[in-house]
Amino acid sequence: SWLAEVGDYNNDGALLAVLVAENSPAGDRAVAEGEEWFAQYKIELAVQRVDLPAADFSPQIARLLSMDTVPDAVFVSIAGDAGLDFQQQMLEAGIRPEKGTLAVMRNQRALDGPAFWSRVPSGAGTIVERQGPWPATQNAGTEAFASRYARVNARWPEFSSFLAHDAVLLLIDAIGRASSLRGMDLVKALEASDVELAAGRYSFPYGSAQPPDGQATPEHFWHQWTNPPLLYLRYTQELQDPAQLDVVWPDIYRTTAGPVERLP
Repeated sequence: SWLAEVGDYNNDGALLAVLVAENSPAGDRAVAEGEEWFAQYKIELAVQRVDLPAADFSPQIARLLSMDTVPDAVFVSIAGDAGLDFQQQMLEAGIRPEKGTLAVMRNQRALDGPAFWSRVPSGAGTIVERQGPWPATQNAGTEAFASRYARVNARWPEFSSFLAHDAVLLLIDAIGRASSLRGMDLVKALEASDVELAAGRYSFPYGSAQPPDGQATPEHFWHQWTNPPLLYLRYTQELQDPAQLDVVWPDIYRTTAGPVERLP
């Protein structure tokens, strides 16, 4: 968890996160995941739900301001422009990094530079979750795929596009190393993968040779890529181009000092 690495950001002796999630199936998933993940790291979590459509978030802002403990981070899981509006209203109310609370946007609209800066002009310091590679983490394969993708779609590729592309190359790589094209031989070759493709370096440490024990290593790690690029990016200056954002977490992909310096 990024916040576990940050620790007590505002140095008040407590580690508290707030998750503000829309009332929708996506919001339900965000809450379920948050309750599981934060508990694993012994981080106190408070949850607020938001009914959409909405433009005035003063009730939710008031509840944040009335909390006995100042949150170290507020995770905003509200889709579209509404999520950006919520963040700007938080900032206007004084809920901001220099006052002790980090804002984490779980909304890909926050990586649309014109949209973000038009709705969140005070957004320097914002952290944005990104699933998939970003220009700061790209290798030669990332750059080549993104360039081809841009001929059809004038935007940075979604993670699913990277994964679909790499799935074919993973199989080709395994076929080249397998002792035969029989199923088990291909599986063994895939389990032994260690190859850099467009989304990053793939390896699958848990499989038939080393199964997860279900305790120290969760059972769902079986045949999983355990370090995909699930990134935290950060705006550090006004009007910054999202393509220039550095990665502050996780360490394996970090491109600048991180995760975030605590307040003095």
